[in-house]
Amino acid sequence: MIQKMQNKTLEVLLVEDSLEDVDLVKEVFEEEHLEIRLNIVYDGEEALRYLNREGFYKDACVPEVIILDLNLPKKRGEDVLKEIHENEKLKEIPVIILTTSQLDQDFFDLHRLNPSCYIKKDSGLGRLITVIRDMKKESFPNLPLEVMNQAGKKDQKMRLLIVEDNLSDAELLMETLSLNSKYQWSFKHVDRLEEALRILSQEKFDVVLLDLFLPDSYGFDTLTRFRLQKRDVPVIIVTGLDDEQAGVESLRRGAQDYLVKGKVSEEVFLKTILYAIERQHLERVKEELISYVNHELSNPLAVTKEAVSQIVEGIKGPLNEDQKHFLNIALNNITRLQKIVAELLDSTRLDFGKFQINKQYFNFVEMVEEIVSSSQASVEKKGIVLKKNWNQRSILVFADRDRIAQVLSNLLDNALKFTTQGSIEVIIKVDRQKVICMVSDTGPGIAEDRLPHIFQKFSHGDSQKGLGLGLYVAHKIIELHEGEIAAESKVAQGTRISFSIPQK
Repeated sequence: MIQKMQNKTLEVLLVEDSLEDVDLVKEVFEEEHLEIRLNIVYDGEEALRYLNREGFYKDACVPEVIILDLNLPKKRGEDVLKEIHENEKLKEIPVIILTTSQLDQDFFDLHRLNPSCYIKKDSGLGRLITVIRDMKKESFPNLPLEVMNQAGKKDQKMRLLIVEDNLSDAELLMETLSLNSKYQWSFKHVDRLEEALRILSQEKFDVVLLDLFLPDSYGFDTLTRFRLQKRDVPVIIVTGLDDEQAGVESLRRGAQDYLVKGKVSEEVFLKTILYAIERQHLERVKEELISYVNHELSNPLAVTKEAVSQIVEGIKGPLNEDQKHFLNIALNNITRLQKIVAELLDSTRLDFGKFQINKQYFNFVEMVEEIVSSSQASVEKKGIVLKKNWNQRSILVFADRDRIAQVLSNLLDNALKFTTQGSIEVIIKVDRQKVICMVSDTGPGIAEDRLPHIFQKFSHGDSQKGLGLGLYVAHKIIELHEGEIAAESKVAQGTRISFSIPQK
C-alpha cells in the first residue's frame, strides 16, 4: 500500500536490462517533470541484493515503487516478484510489471503474486506515467491498471451470481467480498446449474462464481455445460478441489480463473474478479476483430476466385498452357487461403462458444460417400489408391451433417496432402450405438513426441503447412457431439485418425 506522497520525492527502483528501455523511461519521467529519484539495476539477482540492502547497496533507500521487467538475466522477473511477495518487509511495495510479453498465461500467472499492475511496453509509457501520478496523489490498493481509475469510486456496482449448493460457503463468499467498501455488491445465489442458466437468460451479471460439484452437475461437465450455453459472462471456478491440474483444465474449458475455497484473501478475491472481467472484455474484442477480418477477407477472395475461374475455363478467351498452369497455381492458393480464413473463424467461434451445431437425422454412409467421391479426382491425380471399406448402405445418426462432413473432409485432405504413394482408406463401423469412421494413409507418419499434440490449436504433425487449426477444429466438433477422436501413427508407415459419435 502506498501512503500519500504528493509532497515528497518518490523513490523508484527500475529493474531493466535493456539500456534503450532504461533511457526511454528516464526521458519520459524527465519530460513529465515528476519528482522521482530513479535507481536502476540491470538483472534479477542485483535487484534482490538492492532490495535486501546487501553489500554495495547496504545504504540504499528502500524503494516506494518497483518497475520490473520480466525478461531479465541471472534471475527471471517472475522469480524476483515471487521473492518480493514472500518477503514480509518487501511485499507491501507496489510492483509495476513493464514487459514485452504478449502471453495471456504470463498475465494470469503473475497476478497471483500481487503486482500492482501489468503494462505492455508496446502500449506506450503513457499508462506508466498515469500509474505513477496516481501513486503520488493518494493511496491505492493493488488493483489491475484497467480499474485503477475506478478505485476511488464507492458507488460502482458489481453484480455476482453465486452457483453453490453449500449455503455456508455461499454466505462466506458474499461476506468476504462485502468487506471491500469500494463497490456496491449485489449478489444472487442459486444451488443448481439449470437454475443459474435460467437466470442468466433473463438477467445480466458482471461475474459468475461457479462450484464444480452441484446436485444436478458434477466435475468439469458443470463448466462445459455452462460454457456451451453462456460464453458472454466471466466465470470463476470456486471449489474445494485444491489441484493444479484441475485449475489448468478449468482454464482450458473456458473459465477466467480458478480459486480454492478457504485459501483466498479478500484482496486476492477482488483482484481475481476484476481480472476476470478484463480478460472477458479482451476476449470479446478479439472475437469482434476476427469476425471483422474474416468478413473483409472472405468477400474479396470469393470475387477473385470467381474471376480467375472464369479465365481458366476459357470464358474470357483462349489461354496457352503456361497461362493455364500459372492461373491454376493462383486458383489453388486462393482456395487454400479461403480454407485458412474459414478455419480461423471456426476456431474463434469455438473458443467463444459461438459455434453452431444443428443436429438432425441423416444417413452417415451417404454423407461419407459424397465426401469420398469429391476427393476421387485429386486422389487419382496423385496416382494413389482410395479404398472404401464398409458394408452398410445406411446408418442413421443424429448429428450436424455439415459439421461431421467438415471433419471427414479435413481428415481426407490431410491424408491426401501427405501421401505421395500407396493408398488412403476410409472405414465405417458401428459399435454399441456409436458410429466410427477411420481415415488411414501410407504417408510419412507423425513422430511419437508430436502425436499427443496434433489436436491442439496451431499444432502441426511433422509439417509446417497451414495454421495448424484443422485438426483442432475437427476435435472440437466431435467433442460438441459428445464423441471421441484419436490418432495413431508410425513414422514411415502412415497415420490413422478415427472419430466416433453417438448414433442418437
